[in-house]
Amino acid sequence: MKSISAKLITLQLGCAVLVVTVLYGLMDRELSRRMTANFQTHGEIVTEALAKSVEPALVSRDLTSAQSSLDAVLSITNVEWAFVAGPDGHVLGHTFVPKFPNALKKQMQDLKELSVVTFSNENKSILIIRKPVLTGIVGTVCIGFNQANLVSSIHTMELVILSSIAVVMLVVTLIFAVATGRIVAPVRALTRGAQLLRGHAGTAFEALPVRSDDEIGELTRTFNSMGSEVSGHRE
Repeated sequence: MKSISAKLITLQLGCAVLVVTVLYGLMDRELSRRMTANFQTHGEIVTEALAKSVEPALVSRDLTSAQSSLDAVLSITNVEWAFVAGPDGHVLGHTFVPKFPNALKKQMQDLKELSVVTFSNENKSILIIRKPVLTGIVGTVCIGFNQANLVSSIHTMELVILSSIAVVMLVVTLIFAVATGRIVAPVRALTRGAQLLRGHAGTAFEALPVRSDDEIGELTRTFNSMGSEVSGHRE
């Protein structure tokens, strides 16, 4: 038979697990949303800067300068590749080695300002950001951002948050267990007193100490009064 304290601690552990699960779910959703939004904002800034950089080169049809701008973008963190296309969709310059992938050629017409693709030959989730150059009159630029670091960062932060929540709930559970033990102690004393009173063999009844003014204290007083009457009747 489980004691009252064991039942209360079990209930507290169940509540702690439920709280951790709910908090983790809420924080995971909000954290993923915010970090993804920040990642996309950073990508849009980089792509917009590239569009401004290649604008003079595309206007003057200086593809060498445009290629230099594309190559320089690769030094930015998380940039996987970049390319620039003319108004007709023809690729004017790119950073792919050794050649522009056919899989991307097939998807170029369907690319939006923000697109996420995963190529069949690569286990990577690529965020593609597309920006027009001079409203698209002279072409467009596209940059592919590898989201592996983003996903890794989200998972790392989730682990830190989950561990912190778990530690806090564990401390709360330990405090609750100590408090429960103190609360239940008078009830245990009442149980032992009732057992001794039932097996009374002529020894004088000893009243239990009243340690509080709550319901348990009132119950202890009532038990002491009852025990004194029972002991008197037996004598």
